[in-house]
Amino acid sequence: VMTTLLRMGYSNVVQVLVCGVTFALAHLYGFTSPAAFLITQGNTFILGVLLGIVYLIGKRSLTPVIVSHALTDMIIEPALLLSFFTVLK
Repeated sequence: VMTTLLRMGYSNVVQVLVCGVTFALAHLYGFTSPAAFLITQGNTFILGVLLGIVYLIGKRSLTPVIVSHALTDMIIEPALLLSFFTVLK
């Protein structure tokens, strides 16, 4: 997405913001309360923006983005899974 936007002449800021929106939409969570939905999607948008920035800092290579996403998943996912199962009790 960011490379296509670059070819279309959009700035890095626009590329990163569109990346954040796209990332949030791809990770859409709709099974929560409205407040939790907004918080979750907002945090996911921020993560998408940060990964977009990593892409730019990494000279438009996906490798740093993949490593960053994997590290994020390893740190966050266990807590998310535990909180999900705690809610089900």
